[in-house]
Amino acid sequence: MVDSFSIRRQRSILYSLVTIIGLLVPARVLPEAPSVTCPKVLMFDGVSIDKHNNDTAAKYWGQKIGVDGFFVNGIVPDWGRTVGDDEKSPDYQRVKQFQDLYAKYGVTDNFLKIALYKPHNWQDPAAQSRAVTVFRQAAHLARYAGFKGLALDLEPYVKDYWTVDQPC
Repeated sequence: MVDSFSIRRQRSILYSLVTIIGLLVPARVLPEAPSVTCPKVLMFDGVSIDKHNNDTAAKYWGQKIGVDGFFVNGIVPDWGRTVGDDEKSPDYQRVKQFQDLYAKYGVTDNFLKIALYKPHNWQDPAAQSRAVTVFRQAAHLARYAGFKGLALDLEPYVKDYWTVDQPC
């Protein structure tokens, strides 16, 4: 008959061996920890494409603050300003330069911000056509520069912007 001391001693030795073996197993044999993806950090404002188009600002926002992108204002500020289709124009070049510079520091998810700062006549076919042109050109510029797309600021800056049309 085995005494209780021997059984406790055997278990202790077994537990010690399991622990030692566990510590000696290479880490690559163990399953990897699940990857964690943090949400993107997009800033609504805070950077002026003309004033902050330099390495110091790009490094600050990308590496120190950790911003992933901006809603860049002032390029197509509203539905009335066109940027044209000429990829050699100053607008196209400064937006591309901004994107290329900021992307070096991890700020890659930029959007052209377009707001409703001025009234829009929903009943006027010419106004509708102009809005289509503005958005088409803005999308072309965003794609050319490497931006992710367009961001629409739908805050009603003018009174009765979203008023329901009167019945005919």
